[in-house]
Amino acid sequence: MSTEEKPGAQQMAHYLRDLTRAARSLPRARRRELIEDVRSHIEVALAESGRTDADAVRGVLAALGDPGEIVAAAMPDEADPVTVSRGITGLEITTLVLVLFGAAAAGIGWLVGVLLLWSSPRWTRGEKLLGTLVVPGGLILPIVSAADLAGGTMPWSLVLLILGLAAPAITAVYLYQQARAAAVVDGTARWLAGLTAVGAVFLAVFAAGAIMFMASSQDQGIATPVTVSGPTSVAPTHSPS
Repeated sequence: MSTEEKPGAQQMAHYLRDLTRAARSLPRARRRELIEDVRSHIEVALAESGRTDADAVRGVLAALGDPGEIVAAAMPDEADPVTVSRGITGLEITTLVLVLFGAAAAGIGWLVGVLLLWSSPRWTRGEKLLGTLVVPGGLILPIVSAADLAGGTMPWSLVLLILGLAAPAITAVYLYQQARAAAVVDGTARWLAGLTAVGAVFLAVFAAGAIMFMASSQDQGIATPVTVSGPTSVAPTHSPS
Protein backbone atom coordinates (compact mmCIF):
# COMPACT_ATOMS: atom_id res chain seq x y z
CA MET A 1 0.00 0.00 0.00
CA SER A 2 1.43 3.38 -1.00
CA THR A 3 1.79 6.29 1.41
CA GLU A 4 -1.01 8.08 -0.49
CA GLU A 5 -3.45 5.20 -0.05
CA LYS A 6 -2.69 4.55 3.60
CA PRO A 7 -4.49 7.61 5.06
CA GLY A 8 -7.57 6.77 2.99
CA ALA A 9 -7.56 3.19 4.24
CA GLN A 10 -7.25 4.45 7.79
CA GLN A 11 -10.21 6.79 7.31
CA MET A 12 -12.33 3.94 5.99
CA ALA A 13 -11.28 1.66 8.87
CA HIS A 14 -12.17 4.32 11.44
CA TYR A 15 -15.53 4.93 9.76
CA LEU A 16 -16.41 1.23 9.74
CA ARG A 17 -15.29 0.93 13.35
CA ASP A 18 -17.62 3.78 14.35
CA LEU A 19 -20.40 2.16 12.33
CA THR A 20 -19.82 -1.17 14.10
CA ARG A 21 -19.91 0.54 17.46
CA ALA A 22 -23.15 2.37 16.68
CA ALA A 23 -24.79 -0.76 15.21
CA ARG A 24 -24.45 -2.84 18.36
CA SER A 25 -28.11 -2.18 19.17
CA LEU A 26 -29.19 -3.96 15.95
CA PRO A 27 -29.77 -7.71 15.71
CA ARG A 28 -26.57 -9.54 14.82
CA ALA A 29 -27.66 -10.58 11.32
CA ARG A 30 -28.93 -7.09 10.51
CA ARG A 31 -25.75 -5.54 11.90
CA ARG A 32 -23.50 -7.69 9.72
CA GLU A 33 -25.64 -7.00 6.68
CA LEU A 34 -25.53 -3.25 7.25
CA ILE A 35 -21.75 -3.16 7.72
CA GLU A 36 -21.13 -5.26 4.62
CA ASP A 37 -23.50 -3.08 2.58
CA VAL A 38 -21.70 0.08 3.65
CA ARG A 39 -18.29 -1.48 3.01
CA SER A 40 -19.36 -2.58 -0.47
CA HIS A 41 -20.79 0.86 -1.19
CA ILE A 42 -17.49 2.50 -0.27
CA GLU A 43 -15.46 0.09 -2.40
CA VAL A 44 -17.76 0.48 -5.41
CA ALA A 45 -17.75 4.28 -5.13
CA LEU A 46 -13.96 4.39 -4.97
CA ALA A 47 -13.64 1.95 -7.90
CA GLU A 48 -15.95 4.10 -10.02
CA SER A 49 -13.97 7.23 -9.20
CA GLY A 50 -10.68 5.50 -9.95
CA ARG A 51 -9.11 7.01 -6.85
CA THR A 52 -8.24 5.68 -3.42
CA ASP A 53 -6.45 8.67 -1.94
CA ALA A 54 -7.50 10.35 1.31
CA ASP A 55 -9.54 13.08 -0.41
CA ALA A 56 -11.54 10.55 -2.44
CA VAL A 57 -12.27 8.42 0.63
CA ARG A 58 -13.23 11.51 2.61
CA GLY A 59 -15.70 12.51 -0.07
CA VAL A 60 -17.34 9.07 -0.19
CA LEU A 61 -17.65 8.95 3.60
CA ALA A 62 -19.08 12.46 3.72
CA ALA A 63 -21.72 11.44 1.20
CA LEU A 64 -22.66 8.42 3.32
CA GLY A 65 -23.18 10.56 6.40
CA ASP A 66 -22.71 10.00 10.11
CA PRO A 67 -22.50 6.30 11.11
CA GLY A 68 -24.99 6.86 13.89
CA GLU A 69 -27.53 8.31 11.48
CA ILE A 70 -27.07 5.31 9.17
CA VAL A 71 -27.82 2.96 12.05
CA ALA A 72 -30.80 5.04 13.15
CA ALA A 73 -32.23 4.80 9.63
CA ALA A 74 -31.69 1.03 9.66
CA MET A 75 -33.72 0.52 12.84
CA PRO A 76 -37.03 -1.38 12.41
CA ASP A 77 -39.98 0.80 11.47
CA GLU A 78 -41.95 -0.28 14.51
CA ALA A 79 -39.19 0.71 16.88
CA ASP A 80 -39.43 3.86 18.95
CA PRO A 81 -37.73 6.97 17.56
CA VAL A 82 -34.01 6.78 18.21
CA THR A 83 -31.43 9.46 18.78
CA VAL A 84 -27.70 9.35 18.32
CA SER A 85 -25.72 10.46 21.35
CA ARG A 86 -22.08 11.48 21.33
CA GLY A 87 -19.68 12.59 23.99
CA ILE A 88 -18.56 11.09 27.27
CA THR A 89 -20.86 11.24 30.28
CA GLY A 90 -20.33 11.27 34.02
CA LEU A 91 -20.90 7.52 34.13
CA GLU A 92 -17.90 6.87 31.88
CA ILE A 93 -15.75 9.26 33.93
CA THR A 94 -16.77 7.41 37.10
CA THR A 95 -15.93 4.11 35.41
CA LEU A 96 -12.40 5.21 34.54
CA VAL A 97 -11.78 6.62 38.04
CA LEU A 98 -12.89 3.36 39.65
CA VAL A 99 -10.86 1.25 37.23
CA LEU A 100 -7.76 3.31 38.05
CA PHE A 101 -8.16 3.90 41.79
CA GLY A 102 -11.00 1.65 42.96
CA ALA A 103 -8.63 -1.05 44.22
CA ALA A 104 -7.86 1.22 47.17
CA ALA A 105 -11.28 0.24 48.60
CA ALA A 106 -10.27 -3.37 49.25
CA GLY A 107 -10.60 -4.09 45.53
CA ILE A 108 -14.38 -3.56 45.61
CA GLY A 109 -14.15 -0.23 43.80
CA TRP A 110 -12.20 -1.82 40.94
CA LEU A 111 -14.85 -4.54 40.57
CA VAL A 112 -17.54 -1.86 40.41
CA GLY A 113 -15.47 -0.18 37.71
CA VAL A 114 -15.34 -3.46 35.76
CA LEU A 115 -19.12 -3.77 36.15
CA LEU A 116 -19.68 -0.26 34.76
CA LEU A 117 -17.09 -0.77 32.02
CA TRP A 118 -18.80 -3.86 30.61
CA SER A 119 -22.28 -2.39 31.10
CA SER A 120 -21.52 0.75 29.09
CA PRO A 121 -22.56 0.84 25.41
CA ARG A 122 -19.80 3.35 24.60
CA TRP A 123 -16.95 0.85 24.45
CA THR A 124 -16.47 -2.12 22.14
CA ARG A 125 -15.81 -5.61 23.48
CA GLY A 126 -12.14 -5.33 22.58
CA GLU A 127 -11.83 -2.02 24.45
CA LYS A 128 -13.54 -3.54 27.49
CA LEU A 129 -11.13 -6.48 27.45
CA LEU A 130 -8.24 -4.04 27.23
CA GLY A 131 -9.53 -2.06 30.19
CA THR A 132 -10.01 -5.21 32.25
CA LEU A 133 -6.78 -7.04 31.48
CA VAL A 134 -4.31 -4.16 31.23
CA VAL A 135 -5.43 -2.34 34.38
CA PRO A 136 -6.26 -5.04 36.97
CA GLY A 137 -6.15 -3.00 40.14
CA GLY A 138 -5.36 0.18 38.22
CA LEU A 139 -2.65 2.44 39.62
CA ILE A 140 -2.99 1.23 43.20
CA LEU A 141 -0.94 -1.96 42.89
CA PRO A 142 2.18 -0.32 41.42
CA ILE A 143 1.91 2.53 43.93
CA VAL A 144 1.70 0.10 46.86
CA SER A 145 4.65 -1.93 45.56
CA ALA A 146 6.74 1.18 44.89
CA ALA A 147 8.33 1.05 48.34
CA ASP A 148 9.39 -2.56 47.89
CA LEU A 149 10.83 -1.87 44.47
CA ALA A 150 12.64 1.21 45.75
CA GLY A 151 14.66 -0.98 48.10
CA GLY A 152 15.74 -3.32 45.33
CA THR A 153 19.07 -3.12 43.59
CA MET A 154 18.08 -4.67 40.27
CA PRO A 155 17.79 -2.19 37.39
CA TRP A 156 14.60 -3.76 36.05
CA SER A 157 12.74 -2.96 39.30
CA LEU A 158 12.38 0.65 38.20
CA VAL A 159 11.36 -0.47 34.71
CA LEU A 160 8.59 -2.66 36.14
CA LEU A 161 7.37 0.22 38.28
CA ILE A 162 7.25 2.59 35.30
CA LEU A 163 5.39 0.02 33.20
CA GLY A 164 2.98 -0.64 36.06
CA LEU A 165 2.12 3.05 36.22
CA ALA A 166 2.17 3.82 32.50
CA ALA A 167 0.04 0.92 31.21
CA PRO A 168 -3.11 1.75 33.24
CA ALA A 169 -2.75 5.48 32.64
CA ILE A 170 -2.33 5.13 28.86
CA THR A 171 -5.20 2.65 28.68
CA ALA A 172 -7.48 4.99 30.62
CA VAL A 173 -6.67 7.87 28.27
CA TYR A 174 -7.39 5.63 25.26
CA LEU A 175 -10.72 4.51 26.73
CA TYR A 176 -11.63 8.14 27.45
CA GLN A 177 -10.96 9.14 23.85
CA GLN A 178 -12.92 6.19 22.47
CA ALA A 179 -15.93 6.88 24.68
CA ARG A 180 -15.91 10.56 23.76
CA ALA A 181 -15.87 9.80 20.02
CA ALA A 182 -18.42 6.98 20.16
CA ALA A 183 -21.76 7.39 18.38
CA VAL A 184 -24.34 5.47 20.41
CA VAL A 185 -27.85 4.75 19.18
CA ASP A 186 -29.02 2.66 22.12
CA GLY A 187 -27.65 4.01 25.39
CA THR A 188 -29.22 1.28 27.54
CA ALA A 189 -26.75 -0.19 30.02
CA ARG A 190 -25.86 -3.87 29.52
CA TRP A 191 -25.98 -4.95 33.16
CA LEU A 192 -25.98 -8.65 32.34
CA ALA A 193 -22.70 -8.25 30.46
CA GLY A 194 -21.27 -6.33 33.41
CA LEU A 195 -22.29 -8.97 35.94
CA THR A 196 -20.91 -11.69 33.69
CA ALA A 197 -17.55 -9.89 33.50
CA VAL A 198 -17.39 -9.49 37.29
CA GLY A 199 -18.20 -13.20 37.69
CA ALA A 200 -15.43 -14.09 35.26
CA VAL A 201 -12.98 -11.95 37.26
CA PHE A 202 -14.00 -13.74 40.47
CA LEU A 203 -13.46 -17.14 38.84
CA ALA A 204 -10.06 -16.07 37.47
CA VAL A 205 -8.93 -14.82 40.90
CA PHE A 206 -10.21 -18.00 42.57
CA ALA A 207 -8.43 -20.21 40.04
CA ALA A 208 -5.18 -18.26 40.42
CA GLY A 209 -5.41 -18.53 44.21
CA ALA A 210 -6.07 -22.27 44.03
CA ILE A 211 -3.07 -22.82 41.76
CA MET A 212 -0.81 -20.81 44.06
CA PHE A 213 -2.09 -22.72 47.10
CA MET A 214 -1.47 -26.08 45.45
CA ALA A 215 2.03 -25.02 44.38
CA SER A 216 2.81 -23.85 47.92
CA SER A 217 1.48 -27.07 49.42
CA GLN A 218 3.64 -29.17 47.11
CA ASP A 219 6.73 -27.16 48.04
CA GLN A 220 6.06 -27.65 51.75
CA GLY A 221 5.36 -31.34 51.27
CA ILE A 222 8.80 -32.11 49.82
CA ALA A 223 10.89 -33.86 52.44
CA THR A 224 14.09 -32.10 53.37
CA PRO A 225 17.14 -34.41 53.70
CA VAL A 226 18.42 -34.59 57.30
CA THR A 227 22.14 -34.88 57.92
CA VAL A 228 23.08 -36.72 61.09
CA SER A 229 26.33 -35.56 62.62
CA GLY A 230 28.40 -37.23 65.34
CA PRO A 231 29.37 -40.81 66.04
CA THR A 232 26.97 -43.53 65.24
CA SER A 233 26.79 -46.89 66.90
CA VAL A 234 25.82 -50.13 65.34
CA ALA A 235 24.36 -52.85 67.53
CA PRO A 236 26.29 -56.11 67.21
CA THR A 237 24.55 -59.00 65.71
CA HIS A 238 24.87 -62.50 67.22
CA SER A 239 24.64 -65.55 65.14
CA PRO A 240 22.52 -68.24 66.64
CA SER A 241 24.52 -70.88 68.47
